[in-house]
Parts: sequence; C-alpha cells; structure tokens
Amino acid sequence: MAAFCTTDIRILSSEKFQEDILSKKFTGLVVVMTESGEKRWQLESFVQNITAETIVRIFDVPANPTADDIHAALVKIASAKVDTILTIGGGSAID
Repeated sequence: MAAFCTTDIRILSSEKFQEDILSKKFTGLVVVMTESGEKRWQLESFVQNITAETIVRIFDVPANPTADDIHAALVKIASAKVDTILTIGGGSAID
C-alpha cells in the first residue's frame, strides 16, 4: 500500500542544504522560518535565490504557535499550488 503522502526529511550541513535546494525547480514552494532565524543563520540571499513559480514565505512564526496561527498560515497558502513545504529552523517553525 502506498503512503498517502511522501515525506523527505534530510539532515544536512548548511552548505549542502543550500546547494541541494538551489539546484531544484519548484512549482509551488512554501518557506516557513522565523525572520530572526533567517538573519541569525545569514540566509537572506539564499531565500532570495530559490527558484519556484510560486513562493509563499511564512516568516511571522510565533513562539509556540496555536491552532489559530496554523490556520492563518494555511489561509496564506490556500490559493497557491504547493508541491513543497520547506521549514528551516526548529521548534516553532517546525510546529
């Protein structure tokens, strides 16, 4: 029986991760991370260089997101044809 949804989880070095993501062409991509994480890990130019027909950025991730926060994020991506969700960070971004 095939899985309902395939999930590709990778643990990579920052350099390998960026190389891997930038080598791909996404149709619809959602990038979830905090603004502070983007700055802390110096990923501003990396995020700007991702190639996709549609990119939805969700950077206003609160600490310990609630069901309402998740709903608000889903509303942001409702009209996008998403094939990939990329979360960067831990804790709240992964939640």
